[in-house]
Amino acid sequence: MKALNLNVATSMQWRQKNEEFQNQIMKEEKEYIEKQEILDAIRDGLLEIREARSSGRKLMTAEELLNEL
Repeated sequence: MKALNLNVATSMQWRQKNEEFQNQIMKEEKEYIEKQEILDAIRDGLLEIREARSSGRKLMTAEELLNEL
């Protein structure tokens, strides 16, 4: 009976550590995705500026943007 109790306790500890590990991985992936989304938005903005400059199109100023918000 002690062996069974030990196996159950060991199994529960392993499950808890596994869940903690999975939660840590999910947190790191979420942080990576958020960083990647920010970098993608910056890249898109810079490409828009480059395109506007080459085509002569006028972009919205920071003040106009803030007023719009």
